[in-house]
Amino acid sequence: MADYRDIRDEIEEYDKGKDLINQYKRKLVESIKKKHVNAFKSVLASGLDINFSDYTSNYPIHHAAALVPDKDSREIITTLIYSDADLDVADRFGCTPLHTAVGVSLETTVTLLDNGCFIDAQDHAGCTPLMRACSNRSSESLAIIQLLIDKQCNIHLRDDEGFTALHYICKNRQQDVNIRNEIVYKLLYSGLSPILQDNSGKMGLCHELDKFINNGNSVINKEELIVLKTLICAGRNINFTNKVFTVWLTYTLPLYSNIFLLKLFQVIRPILGQKFIRQLHKLYTSLPSCDNHIADIVARYRDMPRSLKSSCRYTIRSNLKERVLFATEDLPLPTSLKKYLLLSDN
Repeated sequence: MADYRDIRDEIEEYDKGKDLINQYKRKLVESIKKKHVNAFKSVLASGLDINFSDYTSNYPIHHAAALVPDKDSREIITTLIYSDADLDVADRFGCTPLHTAVGVSLETTVTLLDNGCFIDAQDHAGCTPLMRACSNRSSESLAIIQLLIDKQCNIHLRDDEGFTALHYICKNRQQDVNIRNEIVYKLLYSGLSPILQDNSGKMGLCHELDKFINNGNSVINKEELIVLKTLICAGRNINFTNKVFTVWLTYTLPLYSNIFLLKLFQVIRPILGQKFIRQLHKLYTSLPSCDNHIADIVARYRDMPRSLKSSCRYTIRSNLKERVLFATEDLPLPTSLKKYLLLSDN
């Protein structure tokens, strides 16, 4: 039977071995972050298992995925993959290396996908790599999102708040507006509905409109409205029965400047039902902030009968609903009428 000294020596030897392994782990992570390839390979040569998490709960492959691509970073991530790094490990938030890569570079995203990582991994909040790509400001976001779609990611997944990828891009305030608009088109043409509501009942359109709340009377240029116009073009008509939108409008209408409300009404008017316009006029004129000029414009449209051409557009859009954007292309109509149907002539 081992005496106390033998047991103590055995424990000390174990602790020394444990400390040595921890030193190797720290050196490996540090060499990855600093892109020190020689130091990185030296630690790997010790036989260290690379599928470990550090004090931040990130794995070596997470740190490699966060590197801006260059010769050294490519060698590091390639070596990790060939050394059997688990490409689907998750940090404490449930984020995989792909979640990290989509916010950094297209090249790393391609590398991970080509080597078999799970494209639809959801973190602890339900966010997918596609959603993450829609929420960052990388100049490569458009190409990354196209890649994810081409690789058959599930664009219909929702997070814990009921957000789709479309909600994420509409909530994104950092990305260039033209890139955001292209991303919206890609999501819509891939089959994502523009009218899906999150858990609070808000469509992507509502989140896009939120960016103009409390905007004061600052001038709004046309470019700022392009995503809004795309969502309006792609969505179904807004009628009196759309209770969710009506309730949302009741709470947010007083928060918009008169300048924006005038622009918004001009953009959105073709998809509003006559009953909704009457309701809108009643709601707006009840506000303390009601502007008589805007109220008169809404009243004029309220009392003005639709032209036959406008009525036909409203009826066709009502039947096509959220399929209007891509279904219009197959209609036996002249190009000019297709543009009219998609509000492109406004």
